[in-house]
Amino acid sequence: MADPRKWKEFERLVAAIHAAADQGAHVQWDQKIRGRQFDVVIQFKKGMYEYTTAIECKNYSSPVPVEKVDAFITKCHDCGINYGVLASSSGFQEGATNVAERHHITLLHITENHELPLLPYGAKLDGEIDVLHIEKVSLKYHDGVILSLPEEANALTYYVNHIIISNGGDSLTLDAILTENTEKLLSAKKILPQTILCPANAKIVAPSDGEIRLDKVAAIIVDAGPSRARVLKGPYMFEPYLLTPDITVKNVRSGEEQTFSQVDLPHGFDTKVEVGKFYENKALAIFYYCKAIEGGIVSWALVESYQLGNLLQASLKQEIKYAKYYVEVTDSKVLKRLRNRLTKYEERLAREATG
Repeated sequence: MADPRKWKEFERLVAAIHAAADQGAHVQWDQKIRGRQFDVVIQFKKGMYEYTTAIECKNYSSPVPVEKVDAFITKCHDCGINYGVLASSSGFQEGATNVAERHHITLLHITENHELPLLPYGAKLDGEIDVLHIEKVSLKYHDGVILSLPEEANALTYYVNHIIISNGGDSLTLDAILTENTEKLLSAKKILPQTILCPANAKIVAPSDGEIRLDKVAAIIVDAGPSRARVLKGPYMFEPYLLTPDITVKNVRSGEEQTFSQVDLPHGFDTKVEVGKFYENKALAIFYYCKAIEGGIVSWALVESYQLGNLLQASLKQEIKYAKYYVEVTDSKVLKRLRNRLTKYEERLAREATG
């Protein structure tokens, strides 16, 4: 079954692209027309007339079949849609273009452009090397529970550097343990789950941030293996995850392509900032808390941002017009984590204020 988070993110990406491209149009996500649900609805006025464009998004692992195009055509006709668009992350099956063209349906193929924007960082790619690629790290506790470390942005690097496992008088970071087992992890011919057993009395003792369970640990499960990597060279140190790929939108029938900077897309095209709520910059996986709004200025607490393997937190002010780049956080698990981060950040500020 498809991960609902993935297809919702794709829907919002498609909506953000149209919010950026269709200046002046009213873009809505997850709307119903005549009782039928559409992923994105765009309403605009030209002269004396109003028009409605409906978009259905398909974040499939394989090309969209012709029957899905047929079903969408019927749905548009039933709901009186003026213009229908099918957006796919994986393209369309042969024959879909002809069916769509006969019924004036636009097919869009949306992909990431992996030609990274290096120029702003003064960086360049210089050859390739063999490396150990770590895709996922999980902790297996003595009671059999397996917990995966966060993977978004640079969170995995942060936890690998900051988790400390103690065995009696000896303590090692998770990074040191993985380094000791590099040869074992490289022995696989491809990226596979591999198990590193821990000593009988091994226990996780840090970090005490409420996110990692501090308890006896039986094993470390690492999805890793050999890989080829491009060498990045430049005069400045910066986070590679900031090199967010551009988005390419191709009209399947005409072959016309447009490129959008993912960082500049208004992912929060429908965001209404409220005091006491958390928001995420989707392109960079940075989380904020709205402390106050006064005179069109938002006071933010930057609650979670991982930079160079460290957790960065700060307070800042910003014009409210930039809220279009942020999306409200609604996931209960993420909210729990962010509230904990915020509490610890405010406690630290209070300690610093009192000397």
